[in-house]
Amino acid sequence: MREWLAPPRVGMRMVKTAAAVFLCFAIDTFRGGGIPFYSAIAAVLCLQPSWQSSTQKARERTVATVLGGLAGMLVLAAQRSWFPAIPDLLWYALVAACLIPLLSLTVALKKPASAYLSCVVFMSVTVSHGGDENPYLFAFHRIVDTLIGILVALAVGGIRLPRRDGGCLLAADLEGQLAPGGELSPAVRVRLTRLCEGRTPLAVCTARSPSVALDRLTGIPLTAPLAVLGGAAVCTQTGGDFLWSAPLSPEGERAARSLLDGVGAAGFCYFLDREGLQIGYGPALRPGEEALRQETRALPHRHYRFFPAGARGEGAVLGWLALLPQKQAEAVRKGAAGEVRADCYPSAKLGENWVWLHSPEAGYGPALAAIARQLEAAIPAPFWPPAGLTGERAVRALEKRVLGGR
Repeated sequence: MREWLAPPRVGMRMVKTAAAVFLCFAIDTFRGGGIPFYSAIAAVLCLQPSWQSSTQKARERTVATVLGGLAGMLVLAAQRSWFPAIPDLLWYALVAACLIPLLSLTVALKKPASAYLSCVVFMSVTVSHGGDENPYLFAFHRIVDTLIGILVALAVGGIRLPRRDGGCLLAADLEGQLAPGGELSPAVRVRLTRLCEGRTPLAVCTARSPSVALDRLTGIPLTAPLAVLGGAAVCTQTGGDFLWSAPLSPEGERAARSLLDGVGAAGFCYFLDREGLQIGYGPALRPGEEALRQETRALPHRHYRFFPAGARGEGAVLGWLALLPQKQAEAVRKGAAGEVRADCYPSAKLGENWVWLHSPEAGYGPALAAIARQLEAAIPAPFWPPAGLTGERAVRALEKRVLGGR
């Protein structure tokens, strides 16, 4: 009950929205002749949680306002020149018919998100102000005022508070901290985007391949390379290039293959060659392994290669991934020693685990050290969210480290 009665926290976005609206009205006092209401509306709509979404909304509203305003002026000019005494019912029919080419134009310009607002502006000019002595002046002011509101929103939204990250590299586990349920929640996505837009280096660590991890992180402007495959490699934010890796030694490759042969497993072989990350597989995949291949084979940078004689690598082998019954998975994990290590991860099917066999040189520690070197800065030990924090609480811990508790 106390939580319900407690006043909501005033966030920076609220403060920026109020400031942007005030600036819109202040600008109109000096400009004169405009309609500041439309500036204020545009500012409120364009001040989104992240810079990326703000610029997207600004583009949509700019296109919609310009198209709707110009189309409205054009139709009014045609009506006053050719049909000055047109009956109201026919005029409304003409306005309604003009929406079809207007909507088609937004689709042709690949701006479908601007369709709704362009119709609103068009009808505002032609219907609400069609009887004005000078409706063109209203249309002109509507366009200018909207553009003023958009520019004010972008200017205010682009203000960033001073940070105290001190050159610290932030790190977070994608599966264990950011998305423990498998997908990023909307709140986590918004906070991560806002954090990365501040240019603080954040290295996302994941047991997955780059293609799967980046698919989950779509839309987030990552500021540092990723530690992928459990720290066996470091790739760029696009996943196309690899900056560091810890491949298995020849002895480790033989040991890994021997462990899998001992339990009758085939699995996938992850290796790097001149074309990037390749995933070798053979004809003896288990149903769960084949389901994974079918689910992910269309993702960018996901290159599967079939070997009739069984999965193998042609280059620097990063590791082997296999789906095994829990008892066999535990046996493989305990048998991994010397030049090979094994990590177990739960699968979607009860009673089975994924087993990742990799080099003892792999891990998030060495991978993050490689990322720090790539950033060319003397960065101290990476800052992780405290143990036990997941989802939005984990991202809040990262924000607190950067913003100093504000």
